Amino acid sequence: MTPNLSSHYLKPEKDCVHSLISALDWNEQRAKKVSEDTADFIAQVRNAKRKSTDLESFFQHYGLDTEEGLALMSMAEALLRIPDTPTATALIRDKIAATNW
Repeated sequence: MTPNLSSHYLKPEKDCVHSLISALDWNEQRAKKVSEDTADFIAQVRNAKRKSTDLESFFQHYGLDTEEGLALMSMAEALLRIPDTPTATALIRDKIAATNW
């Protein structure tokens, strides 16, 4: 029997989780299959060859252990709080000019 999820709307999470878990058709065979599928998926992700993106390469080059990396991080955090473009542009100009790239 499939539970009606909308009937759980606004109920305490603890009650919903227990109710939904008890409605599952869960047995040893299903648990074993889920465990095997999960292990296979993790192995595939770990073994997958993927090319790092330009952004990842950029962050590896300018890590937080460098003066440039710290400048970029502080600039990124500050930009989240700046409401207008002229101020953001001035901040970027100030941070970029102050660092030896």
